[in-house]
Amino acid sequence: MTHDPNIRLPGSSGGEAFPSETPRRGSAETAQSAQGAGFRVITLPLDAAMNNFEIKVKGNQFWMVDATDLDVAANVKYNEVSGQGIPIRKGFALKGIPFNRIYVTSAVQAGKSLTLVTTNIPGSPVEFVNPTADLNDVKILKGNTLRTTTPAIVGNVNGPLYAADPSRLSAIVENISTGTAFVGEDTGFGLFGTGATLNPGDIIVIDQAPGAELRALSAVNCNFRVFEELR
Repeated sequence: MTHDPNIRLPGSSGGEAFPSETPRRGSAETAQSAQGAGFRVITLPLDAAMNNFEIKVKGNQFWMVDATDLDVAANVKYNEVSGQGIPIRKGFALKGIPFNRIYVTSAVQAGKSLTLVTTNIPGSPVEFVNPTADLNDVKILKGNTLRTTTPAIVGNVNGPLYAADPSRLSAIVENISTGTAFVGEDTGFGLFGTGATLNPGDIIVIDQAPGAELRALSAVNCNFRVFEELR
């Protein structure tokens, strides 16, 4: 990975990052024009933890334009180390608030990096942009395993159809018996008519809180067919 030689990366001496644009005069106008002349692009590797890692750069526009993936996360503060920072992810932008230094905090994220862009646009209004992702970056969870079981419950007994499992993404439950059952995730339901009604041949799809335990209750013995989608 290549980087701006004027930026001291995390773990290097001094713990700071310095912009290459150094004003020749001490006026605010000179500093503003120097930073307004272009963008500062700063790529930070995340193989080592950063705690208020200081980047000395002037501007009023800040973007986290790129990262290794959507799980990359960090925290930034403007101008001062004190106070609570702002959590940032790929796509984050904060515009219109002047700064002369940025402090970055991040946990170890081995093999990953993030890229920041700063510039100065005089008179820019304050604007906050929530992280967004390109369609190509959207993560869609699909299960890798389908588990099929045929649980049975005894009449008048609140029995489990399946146990709690955080790897479960969804489940389909079919009543394959001749009796009506009531299905719910609360082990405390015990009166007939509580929970979702599942008549003979009915099917219910569980995609809300799918990792929780599911139980059933019926006046008669009932059999079920259960399909679980697992990560």
